[in-house]
Amino acid sequence: MAGTSAIRQPRQSSPVTVKLQKQGHKAFARSIASKEGKSTRVYIGPRLTKSAFDKDKKTIDKEFLVKSMVLRFDQ
Repeated sequence: MAGTSAIRQPRQSSPVTVKLQKQGHKAFARSIASKEGKSTRVYIGPRLTKSAFDKDKKTIDKEFLVKSMVLRFDQ
């Protein structure tokens, strides 16, 4: 799975998630807690291989001005 962004305001994650879904990605958001506080992280995936994300990662990073990360999928 790729983590595309972490957003402090949960309602701001919805437009990002919807835009990714309209582009054909399986996008979803999850609330997370860290030492910086609560935020909502937007993900795409899962996919079977890490290499399946390489092309999408470059496109998403450029379009959303983020540095996405390829992560292991944990439910």
